[in-house]
Amino acid sequence: MIGPFAGRLSDRLGRKAVIFWACIGSAILMAARMGPFQALMSEIVSDERRGAMMSMSIALGQVVTGIAGGIAGLAYTEYGYLSSTMLGAASMLAMGFLVRYGMPETRKGGQAT
Repeated sequence: MIGPFAGRLSDRLGRKAVIFWACIGSAILMAARMGPFQALMSEIVSDERRGAMMSMSIALGQVVTGIAGGIAGLAYTEYGYLSSTMLGAASMLAMGFLVRYGMPETRKGGQAT
């Protein structure tokens, strides 16, 4: 879907420019995603346990990043770029649904939109 478009764009603008702007865009989106997520995580535990929760979250995130990188590498080696791209997209969708439907809302009377 996006691959042919990105290919034409990189042919027109240059590969380095497309990679650079994709990295900038990803960094902005990640920063926008992580702020509210960390705020939500800090509110689902009591004040006395907040530091432990945040430390566990960071440690677990590092472990999962390593495992996911290994799985993506195996998928890429065995099945090519499309498989690792689809695996990453499916993982992001799963995370979105998990947060939307599996985590409690911390605002009083609020509903996640």
